[in-house]
Amino acid sequence: IREADVPVTFSIDGVRKESRLVRVAPGQEAVCSAALSVEGAGFHWVTAEIPADDLVADNVRNGAFEAREKRKAVLLSGVSAGGTDRPTAFLEWALAPDPAGSAWQVTVLDPAGMSELPDCDALFVFDAAGAGPGLAGAIERFVRGGGGAAFLPGDGVDAAAFNRDFEGEWEGLLGCRLREVVAADPDAPMRLSPEDPAGFLSFLPKGRDDLSRVLVWKRWEIDPRADTDLRAAVRFADGAPALLTRSVGKGEVWVWTGGITPSWCNLPARPMFVPWAH
Repeated sequence: IREADVPVTFSIDGVRKESRLVRVAPGQEAVCSAALSVEGAGFHWVTAEIPADDLVADNVRNGAFEAREKRKAVLLSGVSAGGTDRPTAFLEWALAPDPAGSAWQVTVLDPAGMSELPDCDALFVFDAAGAGPGLAGAIERFVRGGGGAAFLPGDGVDAAAFNRDFEGEWEGLLGCRLREVVAADPDAPMRLSPEDPAGFLSFLPKGRDDLSRVLVWKRWEIDPRADTDLRAAVRFADGAPALLTRSVGKGEVWVWTGGITPSWCNLPARPMFVPWAH
């Protein structure tokens, strides 16, 4: 008995999709994988099969899975910088590193003139410069209906305009106002508190990362409204809020007190960032 290349045929719903060769040594196991596509959402069954031999029990394996439509994320930003200076760059890469094979469909829109939101499952607001008069209300309706909206005010944000748009004539969505940007000494960046009361890092192996490793070079000072349920999920080491959240209707609002580009912080470089984004 010698090492051999064994053909593995993959089928979905009884239709042959792809064949791969996997090298197997005597008495050993081998892994064979393939990227397969299906025609539509719903439950499907997959079969992996090798040529018939004397050991019938391991010639065929069957499994079932549910295929879902891509989730839709809308990112609002009017800043037209390139590369890593683009406010949305790291989030785009985190959600859809391979646009064709990722679970998220990411759309970046300039909010200028917008008064309605396109259909989406998640919304990330980097700035709302020049937004139409109905956009803030459309975002509020989206959240109250069960949507999730994250606000990440970074470069290109005018505090007065931002506050007017989201804490204006209606009840208010954020539960806080932007005051001014506070910059740290370049050689002594601000750090987050290692306390994690909301369990944001519970998905990481112990010791893989922690909040105190996030370095922040500048952040917004925030004025929370006393009459809301706004709470600080993550704080800086000095006690100032870093990530705030509140429930609005059936949905949730998150406010990260700064941008997510290298000029603001190193969060996108931390192992926690991609799971956080999802």
